[in-house]
This record gives sequence, structure tokens and C-alpha cells, in this order.
Amino acid sequence: QFAADWKAGKIDPEKGRLTIAEFLTWWLTQRADPHNGGRTLRASTLRGYDSHVRVYLIPTLGQVRLRDLTSDHAEALYRRMREQGKSEAVVQRVHNTLRSAVHYAVRRGYLPSDPLVRVELRPVKRYRAQAWEPDEWAAFRAHTESSRSWALLLLAVDAGLRRGELCGLSWSSVDLDEGRVTVERTRTDVGGTVVEGVPKSGKIREVFVTPETVTVLRGWRRQQAEERLLLGGAYT
Repeated sequence: QFAADWKAGKIDPEKGRLTIAEFLTWWLTQRADPHNGGRTLRASTLRGYDSHVRVYLIPTLGQVRLRDLTSDHAEALYRRMREQGKSEAVVQRVHNTLRSAVHYAVRRGYLPSDPLVRVELRPVKRYRAQAWEPDEWAAFRAHTESSRSWALLLLAVDAGLRRGELCGLSWSSVDLDEGRVTVERTRTDVGGTVVEGVPKSGKIREVFVTPETVTVLRGWRRQQAEERLLLGGAYT
């Protein structure tokens, strides 16, 4: 609503009088518009920004004037988040959102400099992936091999694709004769809406899979064809 009122001239646009709530609300509309945001953001990134603004930033810092924002304000918010049991990774993501908005404010002349440069964050404990042991893989297989999702799950294990990459695959992306999968798009659930995009790396890549995976995929494609023939227009 702030953005609409701003455009309609109902809000005094004097930069120094903006509250953080007003500025962040307007900033979100700017980032959602590719003509204003510079580079196009992924839908999931925009949704993350929106969540951080609504859940953490506006309830805590919203009434502060943008020009009065200091590192003390931000650090007080982060202390509160930690007291509420939020992980350091979540704290850093919220900080990155606020920092992105502040950088935009500096570029647009709403702030003379970045007031968050002195914020000190704790190190984040990085996730370290651990490969399955043979008995763990055998247990997983025993529970899933008879399921309808087996082809997808086997491909996930074999090719090591991200979830969105797996969901973005089509048969035109798979060469079963060569055992090659081309990763060229993703499908991601963003707020209940499926959004298509490019891989996170921004690059199309190819991965090769084992003969067993090829055999399972051939069986799955055959099953799909049979179901499509059987169900006709009711097939999805």
C-alpha cells in the first residue's frame, strides 16, 4: 500500500522522514520490478526478502527513521533473534536482506553511507555433506524401490541434482542411449506457485548416469506412455 500511496503522491517523499518500514516496503516493490532492480532476482530470493522484511525487520525496526538507523539497531535485532533460538545462518540471511536494502538506499541517495559497516556477525557453522555408507544406501533402496518415485529417487542419488533441477527435467533433456542428462531449467515451489527458471549456477550442464539408472528411466517412460494411453485426457 505504501508503494501505491507513494506513486499517488499521498506520502511526503522527503528522504529523511522515511521510516524503515516505509522504505523497506517500497524497496521490495522496486526489487520485484526488473526495470528498477537492476538485475532480475530469482522468485525464491524475492520471497526470502519479503519474509525477512515482514517477520523480522519491520516488527523490530519499522518505526525507526531510515536516516537514524545504526549498527546498534541491527545488532539488537540479531541478539533478540538468537535469544528466540534462531540459528546464526538465519541471522546472517536477515542481515544480508537488510544490507541489500541499505545499499539500495545509499545508491538512491536516501542515506549518505552504509550505517551497518560496523556490524559484527558470528561465524556460521557450515554444513558438511556426508556420503552414505553402503548399508545406508541399501536401507534407503529397500524402502523406496517399490514406490512410484523410484526413478526420480534413483536419479537424484546417481546424478546428484538439486531438487529444483530434478523437478525441471523433461524427457527432451534425457538421452537414454548415451546415458546423459542435460540440466537446463528448474522448477521451484514459491509460495504455492511453481516457478520455472535457470539452474542456480546459471549454466546448462550435462551429467552421465549409470546403466541401472538408464534401465529404470526406460521403464518409467514406458509406464508413463501406458498411463497416458489408458487415461487419455484425464492424464496429468
